[in-house]
Amino acid sequence: APGITEWTTTESSYCPGGNTEVSPSTVGTNSEEVAAVLRAQATPHQCYNLCSVSSSSPQCLGFLPGVDAPNSTALCLPVSSCLALCAATPGCSGVDAHRTLPR
Repeated sequence: APGITEWTTTESSYCPGGNTEVSPSTVGTNSEEVAAVLRAQATPHQCYNLCSVSSSSPQCLGFLPGVDAPNSTALCLPVSSCLALCAATPGCSGVDAHRTLPR
């Protein structure tokens, strides 16, 4: 049916490379269409931006100090939100997600 996206889960695996730039300083390196979606829906949830100063949000359980940096592509979102964002982003074909953390 139109508008429905099916996802396949592959356990204990990740997709190397090909991450979409979501940090405020690099989001513009994507196509204009993709950058517009990401600025509105992804950048506010970038783990570093959201959690490096104050980690009181429940989403910040996915923040990894010392790993997440200003140019990190990690989003502190539950898997369902990451998949919805991917479905709304032109050219996105999947997400890497932590098994238990909102990341």
